[in-house]
Amino acid sequence: IRQEIARNDQVISAFDSITYLKGAQTVSMFESFVGGENFRKGVQLHLNRYAYRNATAEDFFASVAEASGNPDVVPALRSFTDQTGVPLVTVHDGTNGITLSQSRYVPLGVATDRMMRRWQIPVCLSRGEAKACTLLKEASTTLPPLIGTSAALVPNAGGAGYYRFSLDDSGWDRLITAARTLPEREALVVADSIWAEFAAGRTDFARVVKAAEALSGHASRLPALELAGKLAELSGTALSDAELPGYRALMQRLYGNRAEMQGFDPAQPVPDARTQGWRESLVPLLALQARDPALRTRLKDAAGRYLAGDAAALAPVYRRTALAVAVQDGGIPVADTLFAALKASQDPLFRAQAASALGSVESADAIAHVQKLAMGEGLISRERTTILASLSFNRSARDATTGYVANNFKMVVESFPGFSRASIIGFFNGYCSRNAIDRVEGLIRPNLAILGGGELELAQTKERIGQCAALKAAKGGEISAALLPR
Repeated sequence: IRQEIARNDQVISAFDSITYLKGAQTVSMFESFVGGENFRKGVQLHLNRYAYRNATAEDFFASVAEASGNPDVVPALRSFTDQTGVPLVTVHDGTNGITLSQSRYVPLGVATDRMMRRWQIPVCLSRGEAKACTLLKEASTTLPPLIGTSAALVPNAGGAGYYRFSLDDSGWDRLITAARTLPEREALVVADSIWAEFAAGRTDFARVVKAAEALSGHASRLPALELAGKLAELSGTALSDAELPGYRALMQRLYGNRAEMQGFDPAQPVPDARTQGWRESLVPLLALQARDPALRTRLKDAAGRYLAGDAAALAPVYRRTALAVAVQDGGIPVADTLFAALKASQDPLFRAQAASALGSVESADAIAHVQKLAMGEGLISRERTTILASLSFNRSARDATTGYVANNFKMVVESFPGFSRASIIGFFNGYCSRNAIDRVEGLIRPNLAILGGGELELAQTKERIGQCAALKAAKGGEISAALLPR
């Protein structure tokens, strides 16, 4: 979380998901550890003590420890802010007690350093109404058994802990069976940890599908869709063309019959916030991932009426998806119509949605055509970035787009705002083969000066590609067995 900044060009690299997501979850975990009221007192003490003055992270740790009366807070917080990596808590649920062991979580394809990591992890477990918590400081410890109920053991009770957990087969089976009824945050950490198990090679794809089936029926949107997002990412990177129909059928089976989609009208959001939230997630999932034909027809018709001048035909919240479907099915003629509408519009939201949708084209001639449009007149630099990034995220257009960038590197880079030039490196994130690592290294490394930095982004992109390639090599057979016709 705390990254040393030695040069100006490292500043932008500090504003990433680790800073914000790990930072937020670490705060949440220690708020739960000391208790909400004690944590609030610590924050108040800190703000009053250092009002109109500078303060460090160490000062904040000390304030929380003092207000909560818990000196363990300081070394425990340090163990999360000053170390890289995510803890893995391996749980053995035995008749004589529950054994917890900690290690660093490492997915397939990641080469770890030799540095020994030890966290001080606030771990809470629950089984039904029974709950036990401990600060896991050592490599392992054993807690008394949680008895009195046959419910599944939840290794991250409340979902507050910043750690992943590992269970044996029977533990996972019981937890997956219960997943649909778990509270929202607990269901979310179940989804996260089951995918982490798969990405580390410790469980098979069939169990991931089983978990997705269980969670897809959850009443809360975020846990119900967490594994859908992971599978969508897999479809854009590691799946073969032959596996796509099976993937789309799976998405349709899991989410096509959600009650929230009944009566859907692309022209009109509904006043019920819960239903509307579901629709804003389900519409792109079903239209672009499941390729639901009836929904795509409805969205495409609405997009056509909208581009013909009927502004009421398509609500803004569905515009990006509807325009993407229209471009996928309509190719160059629809892309030209949409590009003309983009240039003529003064609505920044529509312009951003149109730029993103243009990158959804799938035929070779349409892809080449949209690349030229992206570098044409009438766009601001952010819109060029959006079109090219959307093309690079599109599995049908990725090769052609990264090739276009490589062949026109200086022109493309100069069309980007200076602060975001390193984002070009992310165009390669969707690759899933070892040779792609050499390709991105060969293109980007000599041009880091032109980009104004990007060492961290390059390392992260190469690691993502390596992880995907390793996962595909280890689990490709399991994925095929689940998605190919038998």
